[in-house]
Order: sequence, then structure tokens, then C-alpha cells
Amino acid sequence: MMSHGCWPKSCKDNVLATHSTFTNLGFLPHEEKSVVEPTQELTLLGFVLNSLTMTISLTPFRVQKLVNACSMLLKMDKPSIRTVAQVIGLMVASFPAIPHAQLFYRVLERDKTNTLQQEKGDFEGTMTYSSEAKSDLNDPMSLQSSLIEASLLGWGAHFNKHAGGQWTIAEAAHHINYVYLETILLQKEF
Repeated sequence: MMSHGCWPKSCKDNVLATHSTFTNLGFLPHEEKSVVEPTQELTLLGFVLNSLTMTISLTPFRVQKLVNACSMLLKMDKPSIRTVAQVIGLMVASFPAIPHAQLFYRVLERDKTNTLQQEKGDFEGTMTYSSEAKSDLNDPMSLQSSLIEASLLGWGAHFNKHAGGQWTIAEAAHHINYVYLETILLQKEF
């Protein structure tokens, strides 16, 4: 549970009151895992929550674990379906911290699902994956540091370099959600 307050003292008072309430109700808060001092950055379940920048990011350990898992999978010619499913699990678990990551695991998920059907549910069966899935595995963290913006006038993206442009009249006629998704796909090309 997280407590909030405008000032460090009010934060600390909220934490102490909450701790006292839980204790009075018979719950025993874990003293080592509890953070009782006000903080603007908190590590929780492998995520870094920052109230100043209003961001969620992965811990360096989780970043390295995901990058290593994707690299290992790329080096395997015919990994087991179970191994691919484990890597997909790591990717899915990173969704809260990596914007748009959901768009870049689906091809691998589809490849895994198709192979699993062919293998009649046997996770020990081996599989190959498409070149598009390999491309998505090459840099799983790339989207974490990318920024995109879209409007009905144009789009902009930043990933190691700036890119952007205006929509054609036909493209601008689409719904804003469509042009936003199109921006994500264009950003991936850079």
C-alpha cells in the first residue's frame, strides 16, 4: 500500500497511521519490506515508480534479464515452445513500464501459438519463428526510451534521432487513435 501527502511530514504521518491501523487489525507489516520514510522514487515488484516524473520503469536487473532472454532466444535455432513462452512472459510482465511494447510481442506470440497447435499442446516441441519476430527480439528495450506524438496534422518520434512529418489528406481523415497507432509503426522503422 502506498500513502501520499503534500509534505514530507504529512506523508510520514499517513504511513505511521496506516501502519498502526494494520497492526491494530491484527496484520503484521513486514518491517524490512516497509518504506516508512517519504520518498519520491520507490522500487516495487521490479518496477521503479517515480512520483516526480510520473513514470514507471523497469529496474536495471529486469532490463538485463529481458535483454539476456531475448538474446539467448535469438541464438537458438529451434528453441522449445516452453522457452519461447518464458521469454514472452518476461515481455508481457514489462508492459506497465515500456510504452507500446504490446505491439512488438504479438508476432512471436502468434508464431508460438501456431506451433503449439501443430504440436498438439506439447510445450517441449521445438519451433522456428518468423523474421518479423526476430526483428522484434533484437532490441526489446528500444521502445522504453522512445517518445512519440501524433495529431491529425502530423506526427513526431524520437528514438536515437528525431523523425516526423505531416499526414496526407487521406491519412488525416482517420480517427486520432488510428494516426497514433500509425505513428508507432512509423517510429519502429527508424
